[in-house]
Amino acid sequence: MSWFGGSSDDKPGTSSLYDKYAPNPKDAAHGIHATTRSAQLRASSIRLNCYLNLEGVGVTYVGGPQGHGTIVQLPVEVDTLDEVLSHVQLKLDLDKRMCYAADLFLPDGKIVKSYAELVEHSKRETPIIIGCGEAFDGSRVPQDLLEFYLQGGGRKAVHKVNSDLGNERFNMRSDKAESVRQDGHGVYPNSLAVVQSRTQAVEANREKAAMMRQRYLEGLVRKTEEDSDYLRAAQSNIMFHKMEEEESRARREDFERERMDRLNAERVSTTLECKQEKQLQLERKKALHAKIKEGKDRQKAKTKAAKETYRVDARSDNFVGAQNKF
Repeated sequence: MSWFGGSSDDKPGTSSLYDKYAPNPKDAAHGIHATTRSAQLRASSIRLNCYLNLEGVGVTYVGGPQGHGTIVQLPVEVDTLDEVLSHVQLKLDLDKRMCYAADLFLPDGKIVKSYAELVEHSKRETPIIIGCGEAFDGSRVPQDLLEFYLQGGGRKAVHKVNSDLGNERFNMRSDKAESVRQDGHGVYPNSLAVVQSRTQAVEANREKAAMMRQRYLEGLVRKTEEDSDYLRAAQSNIMFHKMEEEESRARREDFERERMDRLNAERVSTTLECKQEKQLQLERKKALHAKIKEGKDRQKAKTKAAKETYRVDARSDNFVGAQNKF
């Protein structure tokens, strides 16, 4: 076992990472310059520099979205365009953007139709633009990437395009310098060309100043219109809010009025019920009192009648007893 956890059975006596991935010692002893394992893996793998067609490639127009490339390393088992699209869909997180990778475009708008063609373009480091069902937008592809692709791709194309641009700039500067020398600039101090150039410079500065003043005035007018629009919008919003507040206040007042009416009606009904209940209780008390009084009167009448009877009986008994004595 090596220090990095790998097995060193293929090369006994080795323990370093370099020895693990180094070429075969037999080939090195015979002078055969074999590549390392990491270089073989890097050369055999397919790397795609992917951009979204919706975002553009690199720095786009001012104010618009700025696209950025994403390096997609294709696994060894991927060998069809459908598998490539599925892998790109996963690596670019298109599910979060509610997009679906449907097409693979080249910088000139052509569609990649086969996996072998995609492999060739990946070897030349050609940018791959991912389309999600929409038409190809060539206005978002920078001119330099398009030129690199048209010149064959890779580092040689970059050097060739830069060299061509340098030669064009050199030729333009040479032609301009020659035309300036032919007009007399730098030959005579007050030649006709120098005077005309000064006059043209003054006129150009005057026109530029007038244009700047015009743009400044247009900007002031535009700003004034925007301020007036903002003021009108603010006033309309304030009026709208006031109307909403008035309507809300009216609704609250109506609700409170209905609630108070309902409470008053409930209070009146409760008071009426209480009065009726009190009247019924008073009538019950009067009836009970009258019944009790009537009972007491009957009891008094019975008692009085009994007393009277007793008195009569006593008188009669006394009279009979007195006659018996005599």
